[in-house]
Formats: sequence, C-alpha cells, structure tokens
Amino acid sequence: MTKKAACGHAGISYDSLNYWEHRFASFARQVEEAEQEAEARYTGVIAKAAFGYEVIKTKRTVKPDGSIEALTETSQEFGWRAALEWLKRRRRKDWGDNLHIDLDEEISKLLAELTSPASHEPPNDSPS
Repeated sequence: MTKKAACGHAGISYDSLNYWEHRFASFARQVEEAEQEAEARYTGVIAKAAFGYEVIKTKRTVKPDGSIEALTETSQEFGWRAALEWLKRRRRKDWGDNLHIDLDEEISKLLAELTSPASHEPPNDSPS
C-alpha cells in the first residue's frame, strides 16, 4: 500500500503524514521500518512463487468396510510469472518490455515539418 493509500485508510491527510515524518524523527524511522518489513514480506512471497514450493494434497475415501484410505500426492508448484516479473524489473535492459523512443529523432522530424515551406501555405480548399 502506498503512503497516500495508507493515509486514506487511516483517515489522515498525506500532508499530515509528511509533517509528522519531518517533525518527529522516531516516527519517520518507524514508518521507514514498516515499509522495509512490508517489502521483505512481499519479496518473500514472490521468491516462494518463483523458486517453487511443495504442495501436499491428501485425498481420503471411506471404504465400504468403514476404513479410511488416504492417498497423498506431493508436487512442486512454481509461479513462472513471478520469476518473469522479477527479471523484468531487476534486469530491465535484458528482460523488460523496452519501449525505445529516440526523442532527438522525433523532435527533429517535428521541427522539419513545422519549418518546411509547405507548412506555411494556407490549405487549398478549392474544388479541383
């Protein structure tokens, strides 16, 4: 949750939070520690999904004689999306959804269009 969202949930303004953080160093440290703890928790969840975890499923059935038969199945589950998202964010150059726009080239094209003689002529609205 962002600080703004946390403020809304707590019923205080974001400006109040900023004031308290600047005014009270111990409060600012507590907020920072809480953010670090949350990041560590969520990083752990992502790592568990990415590296895989053991899932144990047990199916119990009652036989006609009243006895119970248990069948246990163990599997390893992975969250490949978690691994990919980590790679995209941590190794953006190699794995990210890179959108490359050469601004110099785009600006040069626009300037050329604006300064070309054709851009200074009034539109020809007469029918041919």
